[in-house]
Amino acid sequence: SQTEQYKFRHLTTKQGLPSNAVNSIIKDQDGFMWFGTDNGLVRYDGYSVVTFQILGDSTVESENQVIEAILEDTEGNLWVGTLHNGLQLFDRITASFTSFIHDPEKPGSLSHNRVNTIYQDIEGVLWIGTNGGLNRFDIKRKEFSSYLHEANNPDNPKDKVYAIFEDKAGAFWIGTAKGVYWFNRKKESFTKFDLGQEIPGIDYRRVTSFIEDRNGMMWIGTHWGMYKYDINSKEIINYLPADFKVFANDMNEGSVYLKKVFVETFNIFVRSIVQNFFTFEFAALDYINPGKNQYAYWLEGLEDDWIYSGNQRWANYTGVPPGEYIFRVKGSNNDGLWNEEGTVVHISILPPVWETWWAYAVYGLAIIAVIYFIIRFYLRRQRLLNNLALELIETEKLKELDGLKTRFFTNISHEFRTPLTLILGPLQQLISKVNKQSDKQVLSMVLQNADRLKDLVNQLLSLAKLESGKIKLQCSKTNIVEFTRNYVQSFESLASLRNISLVFTTDAEAIDAYIDREKTEQVLNNLLSNAFKFTQEGGKIEVSVYLPTRRPPEANKFVVIAIIDTGCGITPKKLPHIFNRFYQVDDSMSREHEGTGIGLAIVKEMVTLHHGNIEVASEVGVGTVFSLYLPLGKDHLKDEQIVMSRQATTGSQQVEDNIKTSHVTSHKSQVASQPGPNVSDASHLTEKDAPILLIVEDNANMRTFIRTYFENTYQILEAENGQEGMSMAIDHIPDIIISDVMMPKMDGYEYCKKIKTDERTSHIPVILLTARASKESRLEGLETGADDFITKPFDGEELEV
Repeated sequence: SQTEQYKFRHLTTKQGLPSNAVNSIIKDQDGFMWFGTDNGLVRYDGYSVVTFQILGDSTVESENQVIEAILEDTEGNLWVGTLHNGLQLFDRITASFTSFIHDPEKPGSLSHNRVNTIYQDIEGVLWIGTNGGLNRFDIKRKEFSSYLHEANNPDNPKDKVYAIFEDKAGAFWIGTAKGVYWFNRKKESFTKFDLGQEIPGIDYRRVTSFIEDRNGMMWIGTHWGMYKYDINSKEIINYLPADFKVFANDMNEGSVYLKKVFVETFNIFVRSIVQNFFTFEFAALDYINPGKNQYAYWLEGLEDDWIYSGNQRWANYTGVPPGEYIFRVKGSNNDGLWNEEGTVVHISILPPVWETWWAYAVYGLAIIAVIYFIIRFYLRRQRLLNNLALELIETEKLKELDGLKTRFFTNISHEFRTPLTLILGPLQQLISKVNKQSDKQVLSMVLQNADRLKDLVNQLLSLAKLESGKIKLQCSKTNIVEFTRNYVQSFESLASLRNISLVFTTDAEAIDAYIDREKTEQVLNNLLSNAFKFTQEGGKIEVSVYLPTRRPPEANKFVVIAIIDTGCGITPKKLPHIFNRFYQVDDSMSREHEGTGIGLAIVKEMVTLHHGNIEVASEVGVGTVFSLYLPLGKDHLKDEQIVMSRQATTGSQQVEDNIKTSHVTSHKSQVASQPGPNVSDASHLTEKDAPILLIVEDNANMRTFIRTYFENTYQILEAENGQEGMSMAIDHIPDIIISDVMMPKMDGYEYCKKIKTDERTSHIPVILLTARASKESRLEGLETGADDFITKPFDGEELEV
């Protein structure tokens, strides 16, 4: 905008620049400014200046540091062109330079050590303009191919390239010391583009820059002015220095523009304004002796004739009545030659907004609206006060009811623990006394599920304690690296069993933080269990402990524990809700993984209790990353939250003991869920021609439980889901099918419907098992063609009958 006054911050050697000569400037992808100066490479972040020096072979140190060009390529690499040291690749991490210089003894080296410009074309190829011609750089092979546009010309022993540009049509423009060339990259040939033929008498020399505007015009910068080239018509339609013209540069007035319309005629436009004072600035485009240029202007409609202002380049107008006007301006060069065409500006001055007829209408409506809103505000305020009183009463009642529910919830959970204890204790004693393997297997399955039920009750109690604020931190100084490594090692047997690669990485052997070890173990347990649950066989789980880098300064106050898996991933739509209580990503009847939606809610609460944070990133089909941020130091903790640090000698064994106690159930569950044989052992059959029973159930323990009732009277087939069960039903044609309803890939309703609609299997009786006892669920099962519907938990004898 020409109406604004710009203010520049002057950066010189006094502000830290190594040299006042700045040859090139870029802004990189991270927002840093990079300056190429006569004394090194400079990075500027808006506040401070950092200089990087090149280690070269030149004996003249100042010339050794001259940088002519800078480019950041699409891969984020920073390339630097120098005056004497060729092409340099700058490593921003190590702050070091890699040199690519001219070596006469080495084919494929840079053609000259003076690099004037660097350019990357649309295909990602790097081009370098030097004093020895154009160079194409093969980044992978680290080799250069050089091209000369004036080869074997005695008047031009060294081809100098100062500018490279690729236009929208794919043409390759080369600016040299002897004009413009087009370069054919396929034929590797040059075509001369002679500006001098279009502009007789102009003896241009060096071409230094190109740019293509949105209208398809190519602007060419030279040491003798700027040229404008129409790429479509192949003609130079305007250029500078040009025939002498006068332009109205600016128009300032005391209010915003109501309308600004550009008409077709060059440099003529219409402005409508609401103030009657404004200023024009104008300039004549003649630079031989601009101090002697003369000007004249005329505001038609207000003035009768031209006003000659000498070399004054502005015209002030005040108190101009509303109406239509034409402002004309013309000028002369230093020899008194006048450009009579000049410039024309059409001006429309409108009456002030506050004096128009519709303004008075607005005033009247505004008064009416104010009265209306005052009355409405008063009535609404009374309603709000009444509603607020009611809401306060309701809030108190809801708070009282919520407290009652929380107490009931906690008490009933505690009541669950007593019978569970009485179940677990006798079961463990009974298992130790039973010698028969089949009986021990059944009792172990009961014990495993009782343990699972105990864990669920404990999780519910943890949520209740968190909600009531009764859980307190007991933090001690802990080596996070050793703590996490030992914890991860306890999952190695499960990883081996599941054929999953389990990897632990760290960038330090000791990172101390104050944590509650028991609660942190619970967090890691939930995150690792989830990772194993959703990672398929042959996948990978990586646990990494590190201190964050290249993040805001406050991130350095945290240590990060990242759990990375190659599982199924989470959709972006469901990702924000995974830490909500009782939320499940897949709540359909055909979901593959069981769960309650409690684990991640506890993780979030425990991390927040540590004044930390947890982040999650996931991509469907790729995997999920959970990043756990735990604060360093102990300033964030209260005195009563810090306990005596544990001795290092108890570290590894103690953590492993805790892990064994807290994970035995989940590990047993993982092992028990491995698929068993599809057909029962023939030794259990009473007759070779016994009828065939197909059990379709995704829970391995449930399949084993059902099998114990029928393995002496039936040939048993087992399937883990509806798809597998459909295939086995067609292959073996069983005499009867017992199927669960909630299964992955294909649920029981759909499976029963397919069995009953296939001519090969429609005669087979189907019994559906489900935990949903509602009338609607039973009717839905019977409508699919099921012969009977049994509700879990069921009596084995009833199922036999």
